[in-house]
Amino acid sequence: MRFAHNLLLGVLALVLLACTPARGAEIVLERTAVDRLVRQSLFTDQGRYYLQRGACYAYLDEPAVTLTGGRLVLNANLTSFLGVMVGAQCIGVPLNSKVTLSGKPAQQGGTVRLADLRIDNITDQATRALVQSVVMQRFPQAVEIDVASAVRSMLKQPNIPYTSDLERLDITAVSAEGDRLGVTFDFKLTAK
Repeated sequence: MRFAHNLLLGVLALVLLACTPARGAEIVLERTAVDRLVRQSLFTDQGRYYLQRGACYAYLDEPAVTLTGGRLVLNANLTSFLGVMVGAQCIGVPLNSKVTLSGKPAQQGGTVRLADLRIDNITDQATRALVQSVVMQRFPQAVEIDVASAVRSMLKQPNIPYTSDLERLDITAVSAEGDRLGVTFDFKLTAK
């Protein structure tokens, strides 16, 4: 009896949703969630992201993410010892620089990634080429949100009394304001 009641409530909710004007759905990630996403994507080696390993090395650490002006902004510290390898030693100079990178969250199909990438600030210009060639290639994947997969996993909760099929998902807007990343989308869902 309880299962039938839950099924009836689930069907009723779907009917009501189908009768209301479509306004789209929205997923909002607070800055702390986006910061965690960037750390888990890039800074995977004891809180560091290595640009170069070995006797001559370079890495970013101490990441801090903000969402402002429609952009995701990453501030980090670049520590490096760059030079020429002579035998097993690196003959060069240590460099330490603050780096600010940013990208605009944008839709790519059913996924949100960073576009319009740029180096906003770097205190030591000698390291700009290294940051440009290595970090800027991986930075778009640092924030990659597959909205369709997220919706599908939400629909597979054990307390939902029906199976569902996500037939269509269209991202209509992406915003990065007020330390929040917002993704608005329309979708078509069939429940059985």
